[in-house]
Amino acid sequence: MKKTTWLAVIFLLTNVGWGILYAYQQGQQGVRDNKGTDIYTLAGSGVNWRVDNYRIVVTPDNIQRGNASLIYLGEADDVADSDYYSVTFFEPDAKFGAEPVLSKKARAEGGPVNILVNVNKIGTITGPYEYGETAKTKQDYENTYVEMIWKDNDGMKNKETIQLQLVDHLDVSRIGAEAE
Repeated sequence: MKKTTWLAVIFLLTNVGWGILYAYQQGQQGVRDNKGTDIYTLAGSGVNWRVDNYRIVVTPDNIQRGNASLIYLGEADDVADSDYYSVTFFEPDAKFGAEPVLSKKARAEGGPVNILVNVNKIGTITGPYEYGETAKTKQDYENTYVEMIWKDNDGMKNKETIQLQLVDHLDVSRIGAEAE
C-alpha cells in the first residue's frame, strides 16, 4: 500500500513538473508569436563616410539587416584607385560585447575595387534568430555602429567608426491593431 502511494505521488509530481514546463514553453512561444514586425532605420555620419538607410527588420520568425548606402564625404578622386575596403556593422550583445552582424569587403590586385560603387548599396542578410537575438530591444539597435576600413590612392589604410542613430521605427503590429 505504501509503495503504491509513493509511486502515485511521484507520478503526480512528475506530471505536474512536465505540465509546468510545457506551459512555460507555450507561453514563451506565444510571446514570440504575438510579436509583430519592427522596422528600424538608422543613419550616421563620420568624418569621411556617411551611412544612410541601414535597416533592421525584425519579424516573429527571422531578422534581416542591411540595405544601407555608404557615401564618401571627401573627394572621390582620393579613393578612385583604392584596392581594399571592409565594412562591418556591429550590434551590442550582452554576452559577447559588440557582435558583427553584417559585413562586406573587397580586395583587388593590379586594379581598383571601385569602392564608391560597391558601398553605394550594401546587400542584406536574412536568417533565423541566434542566441540572445530575441532579447534585443530598440535600445540595442540604437547602439549599432559601423566600422569602415579602406585604403586610399596612396595605399594608406584608414579606419573610421560611425555611430548610427535611429531615424525611424515602424511597428507593423501596431498599424494592424490601429486599423481594427
